[in-house]
Amino acid sequence: MGGIGKTTLAINIFNDSLVAYHFHTRVWITVSQNYHLREVLLALVASLTDQKTLDLSKKKDEKLAEHVYKNLKGRTYFIVMDDMWSTKTWDDVRKFFSDDNNGSRVLITTRLSDVAVYASSSPLHHMHFLSEEWSWNLLRHKVLEQQNCPPELERIGRTIAKSCGGLPLAIAVVSGILAKVDRTQYHWEKIVENISAIVATNDGHFSKILTLSYNRLPCHLKACFLYMGGFLEDYRIPVSKLTKLWIVEGFLKSSGPKSIEEFAEECLKDLVKRNLVLIIKKRSNGKIRFCGLHDLVRDLFLALALNNYEPSGRLMVPPSISNLQSLQTLMIRVYGWERGNNILLLQIEMWEMPQLRHLIFFHGSRLPTPLAVAPSGRQVLENLQTFCVDNFRFTSNVIERFPNLKKLKVYYADASGRAGAKYCLKNLVHLCQLETLNLMFYSMYGANPLPSSFAFPPNLKKLTLSGCDIPWRRMVIIRSCLILKYSN
Repeated sequence: MGGIGKTTLAINIFNDSLVAYHFHTRVWITVSQNYHLREVLLALVASLTDQKTLDLSKKKDEKLAEHVYKNLKGRTYFIVMDDMWSTKTWDDVRKFFSDDNNGSRVLITTRLSDVAVYASSSPLHHMHFLSEEWSWNLLRHKVLEQQNCPPELERIGRTIAKSCGGLPLAIAVVSGILAKVDRTQYHWEKIVENISAIVATNDGHFSKILTLSYNRLPCHLKACFLYMGGFLEDYRIPVSKLTKLWIVEGFLKSSGPKSIEEFAEECLKDLVKRNLVLIIKKRSNGKIRFCGLHDLVRDLFLALALNNYEPSGRLMVPPSISNLQSLQTLMIRVYGWERGNNILLLQIEMWEMPQLRHLIFFHGSRLPTPLAVAPSGRQVLENLQTFCVDNFRFTSNVIERFPNLKKLKVYYADASGRAGAKYCLKNLVHLCQLETLNLMFYSMYGANPLPSSFAFPPNLKKLTLSGCDIPWRRMVIIRSCLILKYSN
């Protein structure tokens, strides 16, 4: 089972001083579900060579495999392949490991017993759930370290440990919660009340434990933590990159004498202490260089992010989005739109966000045309520079709302020859600041959807027309018009 301690045990073996002394070479590879042989080869070569003198990206797979074999030949090596999901993975890589009968070893962790049986020539080591006593010892050590547990807390602590079902990762996560609350009977009993309700003997009990840990995070840490779910599974996240992204996204604001970069590092350490983020590698000065998420933790919070996602139908944008009055860039992509599964309905309140600079709606979004209102009540988006949208009507009322638009890209699905009139495309000529225009049409009728009276905006510099079925004789006219315009 995930979270039962396979990787932790492998780490302890890998870092053992006697193991480090015995083997000439030690290599750690995280395989993961989305397995690619080249990535494994690159990881092996990177661990066996100096990356500064070897351009790995230009090497073919055969050369990488040869390099691995030659570097392992004649050496005693210890290789850990963590989180293996397929017997094919073992078949693909075993041939690169030189077998010189010198005591070299490969250690594999996996959740799948058939993979373990297939790959192992020696007895398997099955991980077991912790006993109640060991569960309590682990929780006590993580929360109190070397301190003695007050008698009034031991009974409550044992109840909490028992409720975790002997799963080490669950105990570690709950320990992160306990470490942040006051060590009083009242606060620990509050944890017991939640644990007793959420940790039940069902498939969802672990996710509920993690959800409790997430719910107890401060708001700024919730944003920082959920953001990490955007990285690929088993990705070694560079801390310097992560903290910069947190800052750029506006999740963190410094207060007091510390810089915002120092505050970002403290936030990461806080997530590590709560056992939600793993330390992958440290720098020589003790600071964290790479971090990551346990697979189960990442899977859970991806599910949280998609909690309100509908597998099909009309979708996750409320009118309250207009409260984001300082929002400058909004990009929305809808998955499944090409199969007709999902359509994202945007709100008319989108037109009441004055700071917007870039509105980019990929296929599957539906943005309503703003209603005709009195000039005094009309919100003009003076800052809007980029607008990408589907099947949109450019009424005169709309055109007046973004007078400084510079880049426009519109896709019209199943457009007939009357599309130009239907979508009021003749009004595009009034976008006086427009420099780039991209009109894409998908038509089953083979007719030119542009109106006969279509004219180009006066400052247009780049024009892309797709699916217009314009005869070449008319393209010559378009070319002449553009040349004449710029010559004037």
